[in-house]
Amino acid sequence: MGHIKPEIIKDLSKQLEAIRKLPELKEKSFGVFYYKSNPFLHFHHKDDKRWAHVKTIDKEWLKLEIDFECTAVKKKDFLKKVSAHHDSILSAKTGKKPKK
Repeated sequence: MGHIKPEIIKDLSKQLEAIRKLPELKEKSFGVFYYKSNPFLHFHHKDDKRWAHVKTIDKEWLKLEIDFECTAVKKKDFLKKVSAHHDSILSAKTGKKPKK
């Protein structure tokens, strides 16, 4: 299954901007993020469903559903979950807690 087209996640622009600012992440292509050389986050959609896969500290992919036309609260919750997984990986690799 291919990654998502940019127009499918344009409503998440604020969340994507925040993700782009997380330490050690690189956006290799639109909406596809790597922690150093390891895949970390990407998006998918099929039919009327949309979701993100985020890599956990256990190197598993966690599926985070993000409804189309979701509320600001759900978008904030999505960003909070992505940031928490990023912080866990960063802390494990560096031994430091990320600066907020």
